[in-house]
Amino acid sequence: MDMEQDAEYIIAVDPGRQKYGVAVMRQNGALMLKGIIPAEEIVEQVTDLVRRFSPAVVVTGDRTGSGKFVGLVEAAGLPIRGIETIDEHLTSQEGRRRYLTARREQGGLIHKILPLGLQTPDRAYDDHVAVILAERFLSRKSKN
Repeated sequence: MDMEQDAEYIIAVDPGRQKYGVAVMRQNGALMLKGIIPAEEIVEQVTDLVRRFSPAVVVTGDRTGSGKFVGLVEAAGLPIRGIETIDEHLTSQEGRRRYLTARREQGGLIHKILPLGLQTPDRAYDDHVAVILAERFLSRKSKN
Protein backbone atom coordinates (compact mmCIF):
# COMPACT_ATOMS: atom_id res chain seq x y z
CA MET A 1 0.00 0.00 0.00
CA ASP A 2 1.29 3.49 -0.87
CA MET A 3 2.30 5.84 1.96
CA GLU A 4 0.03 8.49 0.40
CA GLN A 5 -2.96 6.29 1.13
CA ASP A 6 -1.86 5.28 4.62
CA ALA A 7 -1.28 8.68 6.17
CA GLU A 8 -1.61 12.16 4.86
CA TYR A 9 0.92 13.83 7.16
CA ILE A 10 4.60 13.83 8.00
CA ILE A 11 6.25 15.37 11.04
CA ALA A 12 9.67 16.92 10.47
CA VAL A 13 12.05 17.71 13.32
CA ASP A 14 15.24 19.75 13.27
CA PRO A 15 17.01 18.46 16.39
CA GLY A 16 19.28 20.67 18.44
CA ARG A 17 20.84 20.76 21.86
CA GLN A 18 18.49 23.24 23.54
CA LYS A 19 15.58 23.46 21.13
CA TYR A 20 13.97 21.60 18.26
CA GLY A 21 12.28 22.96 15.18
CA VAL A 22 9.11 21.07 14.29
CA ALA A 23 6.83 21.16 11.26
CA VAL A 24 3.77 19.15 10.27
CA MET A 25 3.20 18.95 6.55
CA ARG A 26 0.70 17.19 4.35
CA GLN A 27 2.10 14.79 1.80
CA ASN A 28 0.98 17.27 -0.89
CA GLY A 29 3.40 19.86 0.59
CA ALA A 30 0.87 22.01 2.46
CA LEU A 31 2.26 23.26 5.75
CA MET A 32 -0.08 22.63 8.67
CA LEU A 33 1.99 24.02 11.53
CA LYS A 34 5.51 24.82 12.61
CA GLY A 35 7.14 25.87 15.84
CA ILE A 36 10.08 25.65 18.16
CA ILE A 37 10.03 23.31 21.15
CA PRO A 38 12.41 23.27 24.14
CA ALA A 39 14.55 20.11 24.14
CA GLU A 40 13.10 18.86 27.41
CA GLU A 41 9.56 18.85 25.91
CA ILE A 42 10.30 17.19 22.58
CA VAL A 43 9.07 13.66 23.33
CA GLU A 44 5.84 14.92 24.90
CA GLN A 45 5.17 17.35 22.05
CA VAL A 46 6.00 14.89 19.25
CA THR A 47 3.84 12.27 20.97
CA ASP A 48 0.98 14.78 20.97
CA LEU A 49 1.54 15.58 17.28
CA VAL A 50 1.57 11.88 16.40
CA ARG A 51 -1.77 11.44 18.20
CA ARG A 52 -3.28 14.48 16.44
CA PHE A 53 -2.00 13.84 12.91
CA SER A 54 -1.22 10.08 12.66
CA PRO A 55 1.77 10.69 10.38
CA ALA A 56 3.22 8.08 8.08
CA VAL A 57 6.72 8.99 9.16
CA VAL A 58 8.79 11.29 11.34
CA VAL A 59 11.58 13.00 9.42
CA THR A 60 14.68 14.36 11.13
CA GLY A 61 17.95 15.96 10.15
CA ASP A 62 21.12 13.90 10.17
CA ARG A 63 23.40 16.15 12.21
CA THR A 64 23.31 17.80 15.66
CA GLY A 65 21.14 15.84 18.09
CA SER A 66 19.85 13.43 15.45
CA GLY A 67 20.97 10.22 17.12
CA LYS A 68 19.61 11.28 20.49
CA PHE A 69 16.26 12.29 18.97
CA VAL A 70 15.90 9.02 17.05
CA GLY A 71 16.63 7.10 20.27
CA LEU A 72 14.01 9.10 22.18
CA VAL A 73 11.35 8.49 19.53
CA GLU A 74 12.15 4.78 19.34
CA ALA A 75 12.05 4.47 23.15
CA ALA A 76 8.66 6.22 23.22
CA GLY A 77 7.21 3.49 20.97
CA LEU A 78 5.19 5.90 18.88
CA PRO A 79 2.76 4.38 16.36
CA ILE A 80 4.61 5.52 13.23
CA ARG A 81 5.88 3.58 10.24
CA GLY A 82 9.41 4.82 10.77
CA ILE A 83 11.94 7.57 11.22
CA GLU A 84 13.70 8.93 8.14
CA THR A 85 16.90 10.95 8.34
CA ILE A 86 17.46 13.68 5.77
CA ASP A 87 20.69 15.42 4.79
CA GLU A 88 20.83 18.73 6.66
CA HIS A 89 23.57 20.28 4.52
CA LEU A 90 22.99 24.07 4.31
CA THR A 91 19.51 23.90 5.91
CA SER A 92 20.46 26.40 8.63
CA GLN A 93 21.49 28.97 6.03
CA GLU A 94 18.34 28.35 3.99
CA GLY A 95 16.16 28.49 7.13
CA ARG A 96 17.73 31.82 8.10
CA ARG A 97 17.09 33.23 4.63
CA ARG A 98 13.47 32.04 4.66
CA TYR A 99 12.86 33.51 8.10
CA LEU A 100 14.33 36.87 7.12
CA THR A 101 12.37 36.89 3.84
CA ALA A 102 9.11 36.18 5.70
CA ARG A 103 9.93 38.87 8.26
CA ARG A 104 10.67 41.31 5.42
CA GLU A 105 7.23 40.67 3.91
CA GLN A 106 5.47 41.23 7.25
CA GLY A 107 7.84 43.69 8.89
CA GLY A 108 8.43 47.37 9.02
CA LEU A 109 10.28 49.63 6.64
CA ILE A 110 13.76 48.82 7.99
CA HIS A 111 13.30 45.12 7.19
CA LYS A 112 12.14 45.99 3.68
CA ILE A 113 15.02 48.28 2.73
CA LEU A 114 17.96 46.64 4.52
CA PRO A 115 19.52 43.80 2.48
CA LEU A 116 18.89 40.34 3.98
CA GLY A 117 22.64 39.77 4.37
CA LEU A 118 22.81 42.72 6.78
CA GLN A 119 19.82 41.63 8.85
CA THR A 120 19.99 39.54 12.00
CA PRO A 121 17.17 37.19 13.02
CA ASP A 122 15.40 38.34 16.18
CA ARG A 123 14.37 34.79 17.11
CA ALA A 124 15.41 31.22 16.42
CA TYR A 125 14.38 29.89 13.00
CA ASP A 126 14.64 26.13 13.58
CA ASP A 127 10.97 25.81 12.57
CA HIS A 128 11.86 27.01 9.08
CA VAL A 129 14.65 24.40 8.98
CA ALA A 130 12.12 21.68 9.89
CA VAL A 131 9.98 22.76 6.93
CA ILE A 132 13.02 22.44 4.64
CA LEU A 133 13.67 18.92 5.96
CA ALA A 134 10.04 17.98 5.22
CA GLU A 135 10.33 19.41 1.71
CA ARG A 136 13.55 17.47 1.09
CA PHE A 137 11.87 14.27 2.24
CA LEU A 138 8.89 14.83 -0.04
CA SER A 139 11.17 15.70 -2.95
CA ARG A 140 13.23 12.55 -2.41
CA LYS A 141 10.06 10.48 -2.13
CA SER A 142 8.61 11.85 -5.36
CA LYS A 143 11.82 10.90 -7.24
CA ASN A 144 11.58 7.25 -6.11
